Amino acid sequence: MKGSSVFDKSLCSLPSYRLETWCGFLFINLDDDAPPLLEKMQTANQHLVNYRLNEQTEIMHYQTEWAGNWKLSAENSMEYYHHVGLHKDTVGGQLPAKNTYLPASPEDGSFTHERCRMDDAYIGGEDHPFNPMGNLDTFSDEDLYTGYMVYIFPAFTMAMRPNTNNWLSFSPAGISNTRVLGVI
Repeated sequence: MKGSSVFDKSLCSLPSYRLETWCGFLFINLDDDAPPLLEKMQTANQHLVNYRLNEQTEIMHYQTEWAGNWKLSAENSMEYYHHVGLHKDTVGGQLPAKNTYLPASPEDGSFTHERCRMDDAYIGGEDHPFNPMGNLDTFSDEDLYTGYMVYIFPAFTMAMRPNTNNWLSFSPAGISNTRVLGVI
């Protein structure tokens, strides 16, 4: 377009968005007027300190597309009740939905969370891979005997046990499908 009298390079560009980092995760903010993410996540930091998110290492990465609206997928991921059907033969046995309880909600509304007590058959069973391994010094008894689900609006979930984290991010792929990015 060199030499063009109608082309103004300064008017042509892709949109730019604010990129912020929290605990090694990248967040894109489409609202330039929103407060910084780190301000919003101070309460979450206090609840998650034992899990040492900044020290975690990815061991498995997956991407898929689910049939269903992204909001439905995101909301379903933050509740243990979906273990009853979807995961009844896997984590549903170790973390049965009937053992779910809700810690006090953060006053600042920065995230939601819930815990699910391990089934008694898995507590203390050191030969089961769902039991925590590695350095457990930072974890409370509650951490050691529960799964911890944290949901950060609008579409970020972490399903955690000591020294493990299965996080999911959801984005729309149309009105009836959801793109899912997950990392363990």
